[in-house]
Amino acid sequence: IEEIVEKVKREMDAAIKDILFSIDGNYSSVFAFGGNEWRTYTPEKPDFLNRLKSINETAGLWIYMKTNDVLNVYGRLMNTPVKLKNGWNLVGYPSITSIEPGKALASISGKYQAVFAYDSNLKGWKTYTPEKPDFLNSLKNMSPGSGYWIDAVSDAVWMPANTQQNTFALS
Repeated sequence: IEEIVEKVKREMDAAIKDILFSIDGNYSSVFAFGGNEWRTYTPEKPDFLNRLKSINETAGLWIYMKTNDVLNVYGRLMNTPVKLKNGWNLVGYPSITSIEPGKALASISGKYQAVFAYDSNLKGWKTYTPEKPDFLNSLKNMSPGSGYWIDAVSDAVWMPANTQQNTFALS
């Protein structure tokens, strides 16, 4: 069983170079935050200096672009739990459907206090706080291909609502 679990883990965690091939040469560095630490990947650095080696559909990434480009991602989306640590977590949204934050985060209701998403078009942050009325929340939907900062009040496992096993392509 350990061998099967490890094989599945290897298939889910793709090498970062493979995921970012569609923007090769147009980004300078990639950051991921998890387990209360930053991991980085810079293509010009030797592999042993890069702490971010692989990513999967639950990863939220901060990519510094040299020029505008489109990251194309293809694969099979699974019902994947997202492990959250107490405090801030940068996560991806593993779904093919946009949904309101309260519904998307229903499985961790009461275990988080805020969600932030950077909107590059507005050059600012959108926020969602479950205790606020809807008109005070600027983050109206969680969408495929976006990253989110979730402030968890305790360790939790998030099962994003409206996820289903499906093939997808994001641009």
